[in-house]
This record gives sequence, C-alpha cells and structure tokens, in this order.
Amino acid sequence: MVVGLGYVGTPLAAALASKGHDVTGFDIDPDKVALINKGLNPLPGDEPGLDELLAKGVAKKRLRASLDPEVISRARGVFVAVETPVDEITHDPETKALRSALGAVGKFSNKGLTDTSTRHDEYLDDAYSS
Repeated sequence: MVVGLGYVGTPLAAALASKGHDVTGFDIDPDKVALINKGLNPLPGDEPGLDELLAKGVAKKRLRASLDPEVISRARGVFVAVETPVDEITHDPETKALRSALGAVGKFSNKGLTDTSTRHDEYLDDAYSS
C-alpha cells in the first residue's frame, strides 16, 4: 500500500509491483487514480522507465489505484509518500497532507500492520536497472 501517488509514491508503487508485490495506491486526486488504473503515468516531466513500469504493473494486475481510504484496511504494510513543502520564510515543513494521510492510516489500518519505516532504495535501484 502506498499512500500518496505523487513524485515519490507513483515510482515507488510501480517499482514494488515490478518486483512481484501486489500494490494498491491511495490518492485523493481522481485524475491520478484514473490514469494509473489505465497504466498511464500521471506525472508531468520525464521519469525514465516509469511509463513502462506502470503499464506492466497494471497489465499484470499487480498495481492499482483507489480514491477509497478503506483500501488501507487490507494492507499488510503502508508507505506514506505525501507532499511536505517547506515554507520559504520560516523553513518549517507544511505537514497538513502528512497529518491527513497518517490519520487515514490510523483510522483504516488493520491491527497487524507491518512497520515500513525501512529504506526502499533497493527496490527502486533494481526496478530501474532491469
């Protein structure tokens, strides 16, 4: 489960799916969710290899996206990847999206949720090198 399908969450979800994991992404943006479910990249710009990973993940039914936070209840582990922009004047991070995402995880997660606070770089490195 990946909460937040932006510049971090979308590649993470696609990379995990490419390694054989069944991945559901949750986001509040209906356009992103619809594009991902069609196997299309919702992000502007060029992210080499991402288009192919998304298309393959959806085609193999290993990757899907949802607007329904209830999908969190079926997760064994959750990665939270939401924006935390920094205020230009105070340099404090804006945590509204993070607090909202963590609130949804707390409300909908099951009791046996796995700690996913470990690094995921090896999945990204392997996915993009294949």
